[in-house]
Amino acid sequence: MDQARSRQTTELVSAAETVLGLFMGRKRSLSGVATKRGQTRRAHERVEKVEEQITELNHDIAELQRSVGAQMATIQAEEQGRLAGLEAIEVGLERSDVQVTAFHVLWVPVSRPI
Repeated sequence: MDQARSRQTTELVSAAETVLGLFMGRKRSLSGVATKRGQTRRAHERVEKVEEQITELNHDIAELQRSVGAQMATIQAEEQGRLAGLEAIEVGLERSDVQVTAFHVLWVPVSRPI
């Protein structure tokens, strides 16, 4: 964006210098002005192209966020259904209060709170 403005300023200064030079008797070609104009146009086109790409990427990001949010809601609902079947058992604080009738290993991922 700054490059486009810089080119536009350079183009205007060059055009003014050429016109002033024509009135003052200096001979200067208008092709330099045309070249500056072409550079300015290309700089503006690049800026517009990048802005379009940014808009598309922002749209893609929003779409992905909606998709991930929906998937997370589905996963959370499934996990809540699984956790609903668990039964809490109160365990006493004394060693004699605990009787082991069966031994099982339960692994709970850290990313999923109980």
